[in-house]
Amino acid sequence: MTDGLASWVEAGFAPPVRYDDGRAPAVDRDRIDDIVMGALLATRPDPLGRFPIPDFEILHRNLAAAYPRCAEAANRSLEETPV
Repeated sequence: MTDGLASWVEAGFAPPVRYDDGRAPAVDRDRIDDIVMGALLATRPDPLGRFPIPDFEILHRNLAAAYPRCAEAANRSLEETPV
């Protein structure tokens, strides 16, 4: 068990690296909407409304309030994704 965040994804950000070995595809996010939507998806609550890290609730709420179109797009993306 570790204290704090163990990865960029846990912090709500895409990793700031590009992998050239083919094991992990690089995803370019050059628009703020794509970056914010990625952070909203990474920090979203589970189906019961619980956040894996308490600070995610604050981050998620603030991003959704500041970028409502991104929040709507993230919600649509989750609804369209098969379980």
